[in-house]
Amino acid sequence: MAGEAFSDAAGIELMHVPYKGEGPAYTDLMAGVIEVAVGNINAIVPLLKGGRLRALSVTGKERSALLPDVPTTAADGVPGFEFTGWFALLAPAGTPQAAVDRLLADARTAVEQPNMQRYLADQGMSQAIVPSAQLKEEIARESAKWKALVEKKKITAS
Repeated sequence: MAGEAFSDAAGIELMHVPYKGEGPAYTDLMAGVIEVAVGNINAIVPLLKGGRLRALSVTGKERSALLPDVPTTAADGVPGFEFTGWFALLAPAGTPQAAVDRLLADARTAVEQPNMQRYLADQGMSQAIVPSAQLKEEIARESAKWKALVEKKKITAS
């Protein structure tokens, strides 16, 4: 989906090659079978540092601490482009508010620990604990964005 979003934002055509995981895609990228891939920063950094691949840009809003010399895609000529992966902690509908509050407090405590901060930074990640209403709005925005891209590009699962 990141590749489709990039090709749409850049106004270029890319052929989607479905891989069963990043490993085979990176192998083909290093071998010259494919010319470009949008990869998970944590998985790709060792190949970049080993000189086996070259990073063209990072897709986040800001440069990555893992690749400080690599510009953002927006700075590299695709204004406004941003693609970041994120995770959310969810509970079943109807979970008592007291349980939700405790879960969020415990999650906040966990991600504020120095060891966890280092671990996240080493993975190219950061933490953000947001109120449930804000998360719900973010999920709705992301869903609408991806729905529009799927419809525009006529993407299907096969």
